[in-house]
Amino acid sequence: MAEWGARHQGWRASLRARLSGPAMLAVLLVVPLFVAGSSTGLLAEASIPLIVGLLVGALVATSIAYTLWGDATSGWRLWRSA
Repeated sequence: MAEWGARHQGWRASLRARLSGPAMLAVLLVVPLFVAGSSTGLLAEASIPLIVGLLVGALVATSIAYTLWGDATSGWRLWRSA
């Protein structure tokens, strides 16, 4: 049971690190650009909350996927590491 708790804490720490890393900085930089582009007419008429929700949702989904399967190296690969 203690082993499961340690793994669970490791998973949480890894997810927290992914969500507070450079990917979140990119989302925080892109959102104001979308807002500015939408208000000036450079972007199509779209709901800003929808766009922000999709960006954050994609960040959370990829962070969870990378946390769960980021070090998976078994099976077929497109390239070989040296």
